[in-house]
Amino acid sequence: MRQAGLGFVAIVTEPANVAVFRIVVAEVDRLPMLAQRFYADAVAVAHVADLLECEAALGRAVAEQLAATFLEMVKGPAFLRLLLGAPEAA
Repeated sequence: MRQAGLGFVAIVTEPANVAVFRIVVAEVDRLPMLAQRFYADAVAVAHVADLLECEAALGRAVAEQLAATFLEMVKGPAFLRLLLGAPEAA
């Protein structure tokens, strides 16, 4: 789980990926299908859910819910600061 979390943070915090996320958010009203596709193509939740299913013997629905929660916790406020171009917390 630690490696999955670290890998996820490394990917979502890459400047190019932050820029794509900003574009998707900016265009969501004009192109709602873009946002839906962007969200549907997110493979991190499925990957972490697979790990949880195997390691913790959880059902798929519970594993996916826990995976999504875990990934949001890992991103934390640092991702929002990146999106907004805000300085890092001291």
